[in-house]
Amino acid sequence: MKYLLLTYLDSITGIPATEEPCENGRYLPEIEGLQVDFYNESEWPLDLPLIYCTADTKQKITAEQPGIVEVLTKKEFLERKEAEFKARYEKELAVAKHNRSVHYQVEADPLFFKYQRGDATKEEWLAKVEEIKARFPLPEQPNLSN
Repeated sequence: MKYLLLTYLDSITGIPATEEPCENGRYLPEIEGLQVDFYNESEWPLDLPLIYCTADTKQKITAEQPGIVEVLTKKEFLERKEAEFKARYEKELAVAKHNRSVHYQVEADPLFFKYQRGDATKEEWLAKVEEIKARFPLPEQPNLSN
């Protein structure tokens, strides 16, 4: 099994996206048994998508070939996968917490103050808090153990 970090090639020029933008469409290098595993989505938006793949092949693959950014060990591949999914989780968690915070301030806090004055019930305020939590759920931590 080969563990690879790839980038796209321009459909007409064949020049890798690491050297210049793919202005004519794009494709991945042709590698026997190639399977895309994950992208560097935690870093998006980027001009340069990086694609982590595996290939069940006996074909000789080197980083000197167009579109092959790096040939990785299995350990490096799994470490980068873990780091990528952890980064995605942290990003999603930050967005969810931010959204909750904004909506608590705009929607739930006014009900809390009404509850404090006796103009709303505790149940109304807590229901609004739960509604916001349901609208902006926290992401689940990634489980990469296979």
